[in-house]
Amino acid sequence: MIKNKLIYLSLGSNLGNRLKNLKRALELLQLRIGVIKKTSSIYETKSVGFVGQDFLNLCVSIETNFSPKKLLEELLGIEILMGRIKTNIRNLESRKIDLDILFYGNEIIVTEELKIPHPRLENRNFVLYPMQEIAPDLIHPGLKTKINFLLKNSSDNYIPLKLKIKAS
Repeated sequence: MIKNKLIYLSLGSNLGNRLKNLKRALELLQLRIGVIKKTSSIYETKSVGFVGQDFLNLCVSIETNFSPKKLLEELLGIEILMGRIKTNIRNLESRKIDLDILFYGNEIIVTEELKIPHPRLENRNFVLYPMQEIAPDLIHPGLKTKINFLLKNSSDNYIPLKLKIKAS
């Protein structure tokens, strides 16, 4: 058993009832992963890297005692439970739910199947805007820079639309 870690996840949905998908994912995260500490607002964003419906995105912080590997397994289990069809191809595509580990404490983890902090998050406003809400002073352990600084210096010019609806 690992000592409790504060982790940050990104959630996204662009298929079906996107809001319902996010709410269900939050329920499953609370049941299977740990205690949700903070939840950002929901943002609507264009799909990046492929043609598809707009996404609803948000970020959460969760306290968990799972190892990074166990956390990844559980997140994939939730995605499959919610209808993800797992393929060997790592193409960007539409999906009911996408769960990504952004940060695992202040650790840097690089393995074949897992890279934490999440690669390229510093240039993805659909991650940085919600992270700015829940952890503006969090320091990216690889870049040694706060989230609010990453947002100000992001190369992503797209500004996600903050919605007035809540997922929790």
